[in-house]
Amino acid sequence: GLLAERGSAAAAATGAGGGGAKAGEGDKGKRKKGGGKAAAAGKASGKRGAPPTTPGDVALRFLERFPAPGSPAAAASVSSYYGVLVAYGALARWLEGNAPTGAVGTLARQRILPLLAPNGGDDSVPGAMLRANACWALGELSSTEALPEEATHAALLHTLTDPMGAEHPALRSAAASAISSALHA
Repeated sequence: GLLAERGSAAAAATGAGGGGAKAGEGDKGKRKKGGGKAAAAGKASGKRGAPPTTPGDVALRFLERFPAPGSPAAAASVSSYYGVLVAYGALARWLEGNAPTGAVGTLARQRILPLLAPNGGDDSVPGAMLRANACWALGELSSTEALPEEATHAALLHTLTDPMGAEHPALRSAAASAISSALHA
């Protein structure tokens, strides 16, 4: 997935392992069965040392299920990917504080920037609105300061100057707004 594993810092912090007194301190060398609450929690979840799962992690894994629409975009794929882009923009603050290094850049390169490629968009109104939403998502993600700057700025500038913007003013407006957000980040 787009998010790298976070490690098992939480499992180490909880002290998963045996609990109880040391041998020779009043227990006459006998070991107690079980391991206390920490061991019971590890057994109950079935995933000892698994990385913590937050709602943002779950959302990103869910959004990976939706493929980017192809050049002749079907209405259903455009509609669902529009929602994916809205979710990426909405997750910008969470990604800023919780995403591993490089995750936001990978997300932008794999899931958003291809929509803004010079040959990546179609001329239809749904295609233009999808590209406008991709610009908005990049503007929101620019606050993370983890976007690939050169590729992002080039894609946004191309979208701003694209002749399709004359036919679809929302596309040009979204590109200008995203450039402004990226410059103020």
